[in-house]
Amino acid sequence: LLNLPHPATILVGRLGILHFPPGSYAYVGSAMGGLEARVGRHLRQNKRHHCHIDRLLTRAAVEEVILLPGERRIECPLARALAERLRFVPRFGSSGCRCPSHLFLEADQRALRATVIEAIHRLGLHHESLPAAAGDSATATDRAGS
Repeated sequence: LLNLPHPATILVGRLGILHFPPGSYAYVGSAMGGLEARVGRHLRQNKRHHCHIDRLLTRAAVEEVILLPGERRIECPLARALAERLRFVPRFGSSGCRCPSHLFLEADQRALRATVIEAIHRLGLHHESLPAAAGDSATATDRAGS
């Protein structure tokens, strides 16, 4: 879950220049190759920009990381469930699949979080949450691995 306090215009790879209104965003990603490394990378400030989300993270603050540990790929089912209920940025984070997006937005952070948690539960999944303190990526990464 991210917070973008001000409007931002960002060049996002092949998607081109995108305009992001201020508000709360939920990004759905996977970490099948290693949860700790993936979460740590997203929380790190200095990194090469490989993914769409890397570009947005130059302006948005991570507020919370919701983990769905398991062996099944649930990224796309969750993204499709969220696309039914939330506004989204078309094709963001979904260049490798057929989902309409993997980035969702809502003006109110509490409403966004509630919608995400409801979608998780509707899919029969359980989650863990980590608050993401600004600039405290080592702590969040350490907790992600436990």
